[in-house]
Amino acid sequence: MRDRADGADDLAAPASPSDRAWAALRDGLALADRGVPREAAEVLARALGDLDAAPVSGDTELVRARLLLALAMPQFEVDGDGDACDTRLAGALDLARGIDAASVVVAVHGQRALHALRTGNPDAALAHFDAAIELIDDSEPRDACILLLNRGSLHLDRGDLVAARADLGACVARAEAMGDAMLLFKSSHNLGYAEFLAGDLPQALTAMERAAQTHLPDVGLDLSALPIALLDRAQVLFEAGLVGEADERLARAGSLFEERGLEQDLAEVEVLRAR
Repeated sequence: MRDRADGADDLAAPASPSDRAWAALRDGLALADRGVPREAAEVLARALGDLDAAPVSGDTELVRARLLLALAMPQFEVDGDGDACDTRLAGALDLARGIDAASVVVAVHGQRALHALRTGNPDAALAHFDAAIELIDDSEPRDACILLLNRGSLHLDRGDLVAARADLGACVARAEAMGDAMLLFKSSHNLGYAEFLAGDLPQALTAMERAAQTHLPDVGLDLSALPIALLDRAQVLFEAGLVGEADERLARAGSLFEERGLEQDLAEVEVLRAR
Protein backbone atom coordinates (compact mmCIF):
# COMPACT_ATOMS: atom_id res chain seq x y z
CA MET A 1 0.00 0.00 0.00
CA ARG A 2 1.05 3.53 -0.70
CA ASP A 3 -0.18 6.66 0.76
CA ARG A 4 -1.72 8.55 -2.12
CA ALA A 5 -1.93 11.99 -0.62
CA ASP A 6 0.59 14.32 0.89
CA GLY A 7 0.44 14.80 4.64
CA ALA A 8 1.13 17.96 6.60
CA ASP A 9 2.03 18.47 10.23
CA ASP A 10 2.03 22.25 10.07
CA LEU A 11 -1.77 22.15 10.16
CA ALA A 12 -2.19 23.56 13.67
CA ALA A 13 -2.22 27.14 12.40
CA PRO A 14 -3.06 30.05 14.71
CA ALA A 15 -6.43 31.75 14.37
CA SER A 16 -6.50 33.58 11.04
CA PRO A 17 -8.82 34.22 8.06
CA SER A 18 -7.48 30.98 6.55
CA ASP A 19 -8.60 28.76 9.44
CA ARG A 20 -11.35 27.22 7.30
CA ALA A 21 -8.77 26.32 4.67
CA TRP A 22 -6.59 24.55 7.23
CA ALA A 23 -9.62 22.64 8.51
CA ALA A 24 -10.58 21.67 4.96
CA LEU A 25 -7.02 20.51 4.34
CA ARG A 26 -7.23 18.21 7.34
CA ASP A 27 -10.55 16.86 6.11
CA GLY A 28 -9.28 16.36 2.57
CA LEU A 29 -6.15 14.54 3.72
CA ALA A 30 -8.26 12.24 5.91
CA LEU A 31 -10.50 11.38 2.96
CA ALA A 32 -7.47 10.70 0.76
CA ASP A 33 -6.02 8.46 3.49
CA ARG A 34 -9.22 6.43 3.37
CA GLY A 35 -8.96 5.95 -0.38
CA VAL A 36 -11.83 8.14 -1.55
CA PRO A 37 -10.08 10.53 -3.97
CA ARG A 38 -13.23 12.02 -5.50
CA GLU A 39 -14.52 13.21 -2.13
CA ALA A 40 -11.05 14.41 -1.13
CA ALA A 41 -10.65 16.38 -4.35
CA GLU A 42 -14.05 18.05 -3.91
CA VAL A 43 -13.20 19.22 -0.39
CA LEU A 44 -9.74 20.46 -1.35
CA ALA A 45 -10.82 22.22 -4.55
CA ARG A 46 -13.65 23.99 -2.72
CA ALA A 47 -11.21 25.15 -0.05
CA LEU A 48 -8.88 26.57 -2.69
CA GLY A 49 -11.74 28.55 -4.16
CA ASP A 50 -12.82 29.84 -0.76
CA LEU A 51 -9.26 30.91 0.02
CA ASP A 52 -9.38 33.51 -2.76
CA ALA A 53 -11.43 35.72 -0.42
CA ALA A 54 -8.78 35.67 2.34
CA PRO A 55 -6.19 38.46 2.64
CA VAL A 56 -2.80 37.42 1.30
CA SER A 57 -0.31 36.54 4.03
CA GLY A 58 2.40 34.02 4.70
CA ASP A 59 -0.20 31.78 6.30
CA THR A 60 -2.58 31.91 3.35
CA GLU A 61 0.23 31.24 0.90
CA LEU A 62 1.35 28.25 2.96
CA VAL A 63 -2.11 26.72 3.17
CA ARG A 64 -2.68 27.44 -0.53
CA ALA A 65 0.53 25.54 -1.34
CA ARG A 66 -0.54 22.68 0.90
CA LEU A 67 -3.99 22.55 -0.71
CA LEU A 68 -2.51 22.44 -4.21
CA LEU A 69 -0.12 19.73 -3.10
CA ALA A 70 -2.83 17.67 -1.44
CA LEU A 71 -5.22 18.08 -4.39
CA ALA A 72 -2.77 17.05 -7.11
CA MET A 73 -2.93 13.26 -6.85
CA PRO A 74 -6.57 12.77 -5.76
CA GLN A 75 -7.74 14.90 -8.69
CA PHE A 76 -5.42 12.98 -11.04
CA GLU A 77 -6.94 9.70 -9.79
CA VAL A 78 -10.37 11.07 -10.69
CA ASP A 79 -9.76 12.66 -14.09
CA GLY A 80 -6.39 11.31 -15.29
CA ASP A 81 -5.29 14.82 -16.32
CA GLY A 82 -1.52 14.63 -15.95
CA ASP A 83 -0.90 18.17 -17.18
CA ALA A 84 -3.24 19.60 -14.55
CA CYS A 85 -1.50 17.53 -11.89
CA ASP A 86 1.89 18.90 -12.96
CA THR A 87 0.50 22.44 -12.94
CA ARG A 88 -0.78 22.09 -9.37
CA LEU A 89 2.54 20.68 -8.18
CA ALA A 90 4.46 23.45 -9.95
CA GLY A 91 2.16 26.02 -8.34
CA ALA A 92 2.73 24.53 -4.90
CA LEU A 93 6.49 24.58 -5.49
CA ASP A 94 6.48 28.23 -6.59
CA LEU A 95 4.45 29.26 -3.54
CA ALA A 96 6.71 27.25 -1.23
CA ARG A 97 9.86 28.82 -2.61
CA GLY A 98 8.32 32.26 -2.33
CA ILE A 99 7.80 31.85 1.41
CA ASP A 100 10.83 29.60 2.08
CA ALA A 101 8.61 26.65 3.07
CA ALA A 102 11.25 23.93 2.75
CA SER A 103 8.90 21.22 4.00
CA VAL A 104 6.54 21.81 1.07
CA VAL A 105 9.43 21.66 -1.40
CA VAL A 106 10.32 18.21 -0.07
CA ALA A 107 6.71 17.07 -0.25
CA VAL A 108 6.43 18.18 -3.89
CA HIS A 109 9.19 15.70 -4.75
CA GLY A 110 7.15 12.99 -3.05
CA GLN A 111 3.99 13.82 -4.99
CA ARG A 112 5.91 13.99 -8.26
CA ALA A 113 7.21 10.52 -7.47
CA LEU A 114 3.67 9.23 -7.01
CA HIS A 115 2.60 10.85 -10.26
CA ALA A 116 5.50 9.18 -12.07
CA LEU A 117 4.46 5.83 -10.61
CA ARG A 118 0.86 6.20 -11.71
CA THR A 119 1.98 7.09 -15.24
CA GLY A 120 4.29 4.07 -15.53
CA ASN A 121 7.72 5.58 -14.88
CA PRO A 122 9.15 3.85 -11.79
CA ASP A 123 12.72 5.01 -12.47
CA ALA A 124 11.66 8.66 -12.40
CA ALA A 125 9.60 7.93 -9.29
CA LEU A 126 12.59 6.49 -7.49
CA ALA A 127 14.71 9.51 -8.45
CA HIS A 128 12.09 11.86 -7.00
CA PHE A 129 11.77 9.80 -3.82
CA ASP A 130 15.55 9.72 -3.40
CA ALA A 131 15.73 13.49 -3.89
CA ALA A 132 13.02 14.02 -1.29
CA ILE A 133 14.56 11.70 1.28
CA GLU A 134 17.93 13.43 0.91
CA LEU A 135 16.08 16.49 2.27
CA ILE A 136 14.04 14.58 4.83
CA ASP A 137 15.38 16.66 7.73
CA ASP A 138 13.47 19.63 6.25
CA SER A 139 10.26 17.64 6.08
CA GLU A 140 7.30 17.69 8.43
CA PRO A 141 7.13 14.47 10.51
CA ARG A 142 4.08 13.06 8.76
CA ASP A 143 5.43 13.93 5.31
CA ALA A 144 8.70 12.18 6.17
CA CYS A 145 6.83 9.07 7.22
CA ILE A 146 4.79 9.08 4.01
CA LEU A 147 7.94 9.44 1.89
CA LEU A 148 9.45 6.38 3.56
CA LEU A 149 6.21 4.43 3.18
CA ASN A 150 5.92 5.23 -0.50
CA ARG A 151 9.57 4.62 -1.37
CA GLY A 152 9.38 1.37 0.57
CA SER A 153 6.35 0.37 -1.51
CA LEU A 154 8.27 1.15 -4.69
CA HIS A 155 11.17 -0.99 -3.49
CA LEU A 156 8.67 -3.83 -2.99
CA ASP A 157 7.50 -3.39 -6.59
CA ARG A 158 11.11 -3.54 -7.75
CA GLY A 159 11.87 -6.64 -5.65
CA ASP A 160 14.46 -4.93 -3.44
CA LEU A 161 13.32 -6.38 -0.13
CA VAL A 162 16.31 -5.17 1.90
CA ALA A 163 15.69 -1.54 0.91
CA ALA A 164 11.93 -1.96 1.30
CA ARG A 165 12.20 -3.31 4.84
CA ALA A 166 14.58 -0.52 5.80
CA ASP A 167 12.21 2.21 4.60
CA LEU A 168 9.07 0.54 5.97
CA GLY A 169 10.71 -0.15 9.33
CA ALA A 170 11.73 3.50 9.57
CA CYS A 171 8.14 4.48 8.72
CA VAL A 172 6.81 2.22 11.50
CA ALA A 173 9.13 3.86 14.00
CA ARG A 174 8.13 7.39 12.94
CA ALA A 175 4.43 6.53 12.87
CA GLU A 176 4.65 5.07 16.38
CA ALA A 177 6.37 8.22 17.61
CA MET A 178 3.56 10.35 16.09
CA GLY A 179 0.78 8.02 17.19
CA ASP A 180 -0.53 7.86 13.60
CA ALA A 181 -2.59 4.65 13.43
CA MET A 182 -3.26 4.78 9.68
CA LEU A 183 0.41 5.07 8.77
CA LEU A 184 1.23 2.36 11.31
CA PHE A 185 -1.28 0.10 9.59
CA LYS A 186 0.01 0.81 6.10
CA SER A 187 3.69 0.36 6.91
CA SER A 188 3.09 -2.76 9.04
CA HIS A 189 0.82 -4.22 6.34
CA ASN A 190 3.52 -3.60 3.73
CA LEU A 191 6.11 -5.35 5.88
CA GLY A 192 3.74 -8.30 5.71
CA TYR A 193 3.69 -7.97 1.93
CA ALA A 194 7.50 -8.11 2.00
CA GLU A 195 7.18 -11.49 3.71
CA PHE A 196 4.89 -12.59 0.88
CA LEU A 197 7.47 -11.57 -1.72
CA ALA A 198 10.12 -13.43 0.27
CA GLY A 199 8.00 -16.59 0.01
CA ASP A 200 6.81 -16.85 3.63
CA LEU A 201 3.06 -16.94 3.08
CA PRO A 202 2.02 -17.82 6.66
CA GLN A 203 4.12 -14.98 8.08
CA ALA A 204 2.74 -12.61 5.46
CA LEU A 205 -0.86 -13.41 6.41
CA THR A 206 -0.07 -13.18 10.12
CA ALA A 207 1.61 -9.79 9.74
CA MET A 208 -1.21 -8.38 7.61
CA GLU A 209 -3.88 -9.63 10.00
CA ARG A 210 -2.01 -8.25 13.00
CA ALA A 211 -1.66 -4.86 11.31
CA ALA A 212 -5.39 -4.69 10.59
CA GLN A 213 -6.52 -5.85 14.01
CA THR A 214 -4.07 -3.65 15.91
CA HIS A 215 -4.33 -0.33 14.09
CA LEU A 216 -7.51 -0.02 12.01
CA PRO A 217 -9.91 0.18 14.98
CA ASP A 218 -8.05 3.33 16.07
CA VAL A 219 -9.15 5.11 12.87
CA GLY A 220 -12.67 3.69 12.86
CA LEU A 221 -12.10 1.42 9.83
CA ASP A 222 -11.87 -2.25 9.03
CA LEU A 223 -10.21 -4.07 6.15
CA SER A 224 -13.40 -4.17 4.09
CA ALA A 225 -13.12 -0.40 3.48
CA LEU A 226 -9.55 -0.49 2.12
CA PRO A 227 -9.41 -1.97 -1.38
CA ILE A 228 -5.62 -1.83 -1.78
CA ALA A 229 -5.19 -3.85 1.41
CA LEU A 230 -7.85 -6.30 0.22
CA LEU A 231 -5.99 -6.71 -3.07
CA ASP A 232 -2.71 -7.39 -1.28
CA ARG A 233 -4.37 -9.92 1.04
CA ALA A 234 -6.02 -11.63 -1.93
CA GLN A 235 -2.69 -12.05 -3.69
CA VAL A 236 -1.27 -13.86 -0.67
CA LEU A 237 -4.36 -16.05 -0.30
CA PHE A 238 -4.26 -16.90 -4.01
CA GLU A 239 -0.64 -18.01 -3.85
CA ALA A 240 -1.46 -20.05 -0.74
CA GLY A 241 -4.11 -21.91 -2.75
CA LEU A 242 -7.07 -20.33 -0.94
CA VAL A 243 -8.71 -19.30 -4.19
CA GLY A 244 -12.26 -18.86 -2.88
CA GLU A 245 -11.17 -16.58 -0.04
CA ALA A 246 -8.95 -14.63 -2.43
CA ASP A 247 -11.82 -14.12 -4.86
CA GLU A 248 -14.14 -12.85 -2.12
CA ARG A 249 -11.64 -10.15 -1.25
CA LEU A 250 -11.02 -9.32 -4.90
CA ALA A 251 -14.74 -8.94 -5.53
CA ARG A 252 -15.01 -6.49 -2.65
CA ALA A 253 -11.88 -4.60 -3.73
CA GLY A 254 -13.12 -4.38 -7.31
CA SER A 255 -16.47 -3.01 -6.18
CA LEU A 256 -14.75 -0.31 -4.12
CA PHE A 257 -12.36 0.64 -6.91
CA GLU A 258 -15.28 0.90 -9.34
CA GLU A 259 -17.30 3.06 -6.93
CA ARG A 260 -14.31 5.39 -6.53
CA GLY A 261 -13.52 5.62 -10.23
CA LEU A 262 -10.07 4.04 -9.85
CA GLU A 263 -9.91 2.27 -13.19
CA GLN A 264 -6.23 1.32 -13.10
CA ASP A 265 -6.63 -0.46 -9.77
CA LEU A 266 -9.86 -2.08 -10.96
CA ALA A 267 -7.99 -3.48 -13.97
CA GLU A 268 -5.38 -5.01 -11.65
CA VAL A 269 -8.16 -6.72 -9.71
CA GLU A 270 -9.73 -8.08 -12.88
CA VAL A 271 -6.39 -9.48 -14.07
CA LEU A 272 -5.93 -11.37 -10.81
CA ARG A 273 -9.52 -12.62 -10.84
CA ALA A 274 -8.96 -13.87 -14.38
CA ARG A 275 -5.96 -15.88 -13.18
